[in-house]
Amino acid sequence: MDQNYTPPGRISRFFEKWPLLVLFALGWPALMLAVSALADVLTPYAINATDLRNRLHSPMGFGGSVLHPFGTDELGRDVMTRLIFSIRMSVAIAFVAAIISAVIGTAVGLIAAHFRGVVEDMMMALADVGSSLPFMIIALAVLAIFGSNLFLLVCLMGLSGWERYARLTRGLTISAKEQGYARAVRQLGASPARVYLVHILPNIGGTLLVTMTLTFPEVILLETGLSFLGLGVQPPASSLGNMIGFGRQYLHTAPWILLAPSAVVVLTTPSISTVGDWLRDRMDPTLH
Repeated sequence: MDQNYTPPGRISRFFEKWPLLVLFALGWPALMLAVSALADVLTPYAINATDLRNRLHSPMGFGGSVLHPFGTDELGRDVMTRLIFSIRMSVAIAFVAAIISAVIGTAVGLIAAHFRGVVEDMMMALADVGSSLPFMIIALAVLAIFGSNLFLLVCLMGLSGWERYARLTRGLTISAKEQGYARAVRQLGASPARVYLVHILPNIGGTLLVTMTLTFPEVILLETGLSFLGLGVQPPASSLGNMIGFGRQYLHTAPWILLAPSAVVVLTTPSISTVGDWLRDRMDPTLH
């Protein structure tokens, strides 16, 4: 019998645990992270290196050359190089903003769960107000008034979606406080900060992590939208929304400038959402 033979049952069990859609959804964000980390190694040109003799050069396979696989833009800059650095910029901004949002929302939720009463009502009312405001319009107004810079952009996007973490943290913390391990730690004389940060937060961290994966695509789309409108990342830096915004002017003559970053956004956002849904199903004890 062939030693390399794999029983069909083992293969079917593997794909039951790891469906093809989930494998792709896990692989694509991993590829984006790898591209972001190795951007300086993968790019053959500088991000703003221009070559006016090769402006609007077609991609490889459509009359272009292997020197510019994704073609060039209106200034002769290599589209693949700009795409790689744009992925790094967009992923970094979205990651930092998601962390800020999670920290703010978790802190508000812990405070509401600890003090209860009037403080809890005020915190939840603040969360209701935050979720009811049109955040995109507010961000546009703030950036238009104070000017667009990277620090302000990240801080603004960090204020997006914090109310979800606040509500979720409040509910999970109130439930965890009534469980045996939290009561035992309190009876042993642990301070409230130790109870929340050392014992309760690690137990609810998995659910918060799943929430982050579900909100991460929204942050990417928000950054893309603001950059597309010219109020996000500013030249000479480049992001996915920045590339799409400049590429729309050449949609009929050089569509590859716009299509490359658009394809990355279209693939990235549903992939991360799929991973979040899969993690939620895997970590939900009611489904097992």
